[in-house]
Amino acid sequence: MLNPKKGTRSRPYCCQNAKRSIKRRTRKPNVHIQLKYCPKSLKTAQIIMILKPGENPMDVPSYRPISLLPTISKLLEKLILKKINKDLNPQGGIPNHEFGFRQAHSTVQQCHRVTDIINKAMETNSIVQSNF
Repeated sequence: MLNPKKGTRSRPYCCQNAKRSIKRRTRKPNVHIQLKYCPKSLKTAQIIMILKPGENPMDVPSYRPISLLPTISKLLEKLILKKINKDLNPQGGIPNHEFGFRQAHSTVQQCHRVTDIINKAMETNSIVQSNF
């Protein structure tokens, strides 16, 4: 959760209005986290189409869709991810074979891991099962 006291230092020129402003700005995201609720306005993205270089502007596949989420939505998402990582990682809550939403774990590494398991099974004439 956002801490309304964090980031404000006791300085002579720091006035009460700035402290109130910080408390007011952190109240709403804290409520969303506590209620486990995300308003529709934070989930709605604006989609813009960007022409790929050297492509025909009259062809629809020549455009790359880019979705723009509200900035507050991105910040709230990062706060929640930080909280989830803090809660799960010390206790080993995320298994080693789980690569989603983990730092330094890409889909390429997961593909290498699965390929390695299949190759080892083929060498030992074992059976490999997988679900997708």
